[in-house]
Amino acid sequence: MHILWLDPFHGGSHAAVAQGYAQHSQHQITLLTLPITGGWRWRMRGAAVSLARQLANLHHAPDLLITTDMLDLPTLLGLARRSLPADLPVVLYMHENQLTYPCRRDVAGT
Repeated sequence: MHILWLDPFHGGSHAAVAQGYAQHSQHQITLLTLPITGGWRWRMRGAAVSLARQLANLHHAPDLLITTDMLDLPTLLGLARRSLPADLPVVLYMHENQLTYPCRRDVAGT
């Protein structure tokens, strides 16, 4: 299986997860990444446009698409509609979320 892993914030723990998965998977993994410059807020807002442009240059469609929560997935899928198969399975990996993110102790009320 050919898996395309989109990593819009490829640094630190995000890069470690993507590279670790690619290294240890039995499947063919292609990492499509963006550098961490610009900050995470910009990445969440603008990465879909940058990655959609890269997807337009793919030579072969993947069998599965995996991306992290740092990507506006609906926007990416809308922009990449012609570059990806309509029935492509998509996995959204929730690297960090507000339910399990460590709470700062110096915040009032905690």
